[in-house]
Amino acid sequence: MPRGQLSRRRPDPELRYAAAFRVARIEAGRTQAEVAERAGLPVKVVQRIEQGARRMTLGEAAAMASGVGISLDDIVTAAQGATFQEVPMGRPRAPQA
Repeated sequence: MPRGQLSRRRPDPELRYAAAFRVARIEAGRTQAEVAERAGLPVKVVQRIEQGARRMTLGEAAAMASGVGISLDDIVTAAQGATFQEVPMGRPRAPQA
C-alpha cells in the first residue's frame, strides 16, 4: 500500500497517529495553520505529518497535541483505539442543500 493511504484493516501505527491528530484537530475546529502556530511548527510539517508523509518526533507530537488543545495521552489512546475508521483527506466538503 502506498505511504499516506490508510488501510481499513490494520493501518501502519504511524498512520494511526497521523489520523488521530487529524481527527482531533478537526473536532477542535482548528485549521492546520492554527495548530502549527500554536505548536510553534511550520505549517508544512503539520500537513506532512497528517498526510503520513513525514514521521514525527516525540517533541513534535507533544507540540501538536498542545496546538490542538489536548494531551498527548489522548492522542495515544485515540491511535490505539479498537475501532479505527478511514479519515477523509482534503478539505471538508460544504453541506449540500
